[in-house]
Amino acid sequence: MYNKIILIGRLTKDPESKYTPSGTLVSTFRLASGRVYTDKNGEKQEETLFINVITWGGKSNLAENVSKYLKKGSLVLVEGRLRVRNYETSDGSKKIAVEVIANTVKFLSKREEEGPSEEIEEPVDEEIPID
Repeated sequence: MYNKIILIGRLTKDPESKYTPSGTLVSTFRLASGRVYTDKNGEKQEETLFINVITWGGKSNLAENVSKYLKKGSLVLVEGRLRVRNYETSDGSKKIAVEVIANTVKFLSKREEEGPSEEIEEPVDEEIPID
């Protein structure tokens, strides 16, 4: 089996970091990635995906570098594996979370670059209920 995903996009907000009980740093961020295409009527359409990305600390210091150098609007290339989790909320509804566990995050923005001039709009609730 083979599970690999490569995405290029911009962070929708600053990364969030926390330590596991064992002391490992985990940094997460949300990536906006999309495409522009022409539909069958010849009209340009835009499609944007919002994807949660998880980075772990360790020998490579990936989580530390993400937390230290990235910010909202940073352009990155993420390489990793896709993970789908099923879980139940406190009110009993079932949800699916699709996320990327990153092994590589390449910084494509220059340090002085501010990121996009427009706001990145995210959907309020992207989780998918399971019937």
